Amino acid sequence: MKMAKVEIFIKVLSLLTVLQCGNNICCVSSQESWQVAVAEQQRMLNKSFSNLSSMKLKELETLNNWQIIDLSHNSIEFIDSPELLGKQNELDFLQIDFNAKFRPKENGAIFINKNLKRMSCKSCGFTEIQSQHFTGFDILAELNLSANRINKIAADAFKRNGYLRRLDLSENQIIALLPATFSPFRKFEELIISSNPIQLPLNKPFIKSESLKHLIMANCNIADVYKETFNDLKSIEAINLNDNRIEKIEVTTFALNPKLKSLFIENNHLKSFPASILDSSKELYELCADNNTYVNKQEFKEFIKKYTSRNLRTSNCTQNVENFIENLFNPNVDDDNEIFINPDNSTDEMSSKFIKFHEGISQFFIGSYLTIILIMQAAACILLTLYLIKITKYEKLGTGTDVNYANTILNDNDIYKVYKLNE
Repeated sequence: MKMAKVEIFIKVLSLLTVLQCGNNICCVSSQESWQVAVAEQQRMLNKSFSNLSSMKLKELETLNNWQIIDLSHNSIEFIDSPELLGKQNELDFLQIDFNAKFRPKENGAIFINKNLKRMSCKSCGFTEIQSQHFTGFDILAELNLSANRINKIAADAFKRNGYLRRLDLSENQIIALLPATFSPFRKFEELIISSNPIQLPLNKPFIKSESLKHLIMANCNIADVYKETFNDLKSIEAINLNDNRIEKIEVTTFALNPKLKSLFIENNHLKSFPASILDSSKELYELCADNNTYVNKQEFKEFIKKYTSRNLRTSNCTQNVENFIENLFNPNVDDDNEIFINPDNSTDEMSSKFIKFHEGISQFFIGSYLTIILIMQAAACILLTLYLIKITKYEKLGTGTDVNYANTILNDNDIYKVYKLNE
């Protein structure tokens, strides 16, 4: 009987061990299979955090069909083997983020690849963009140059990038852009220049573009917006001017932007907002103008009436909705009294992010499951050890005593065992 119980414990322990091993093999094989499947499907070369200083990679020498190449977080200073990237005939996305000293060579193309569609050089060493730097990418659609030290952009810097759709120049040192920089493009839709010390030209258009839809200029230390600033943006749909020092908006500032749908101008120094702008902006469905120091004069009261009647406030605006509306309609507020709305949460910037290419099984859940198996296995070992100790103890106590089962008495209800000690 004792041996049977021991065998049961051993079987349970063996089962837990097999379950753990099987789970390890299954999880590892599943993850590896998934990673291989994704790698094969996307043909991604991931060399991030590899302490690279050179582009002479065996993977680039042997294969020419990589679709995604990630070289971020390394020590690359320039493309020393441009032919290896140039021969990648299916290259879609190249990521060189966080290579602090990486910059193009003087008066030359970074490299030439006629198939590259997306490129990211965030937090690198760019200080200017010359005419030749991006001439090697005929169908480049998305370019991220944020968090560099760019202070100068040539007027024809993107002349060969007719398919450029999105450009991120945020967190640089750009003071001005030449108006014609983006005028030749017909597919250009989004420009992000937040966190630059922009100086808008006096009584002149900021930039010219027939196709630009989204312009994000948050945190640019802008104090004045002129009536001509956005005149040459016929297709503009969204403008973000959050976190600047703007004190006044001209009545005709957006008169030539008939497609304007979304306007963010929070965290500025506005005293009022022309109500006539709402009349001329027929397509406008979203206006976020919180956290400004408004003066409660008649013009502003008219603006608020139209603002609320058209339901221009959306969930993208600062979240203190009730406080914002109730204070503005307070009948006891005297004229010229400043109304300052200071909510707890600021509006998120309308910025896009690059698509993440790594998706898989969470390591946390795998680790938790394996931990539970190990705990169960340890508990089984402890119980088995205690049981064996107990058996050994009783065997020692019963040494020299024989049990005779000869006088076993049976009846209909119970079984009685009479033990007679042999003398």
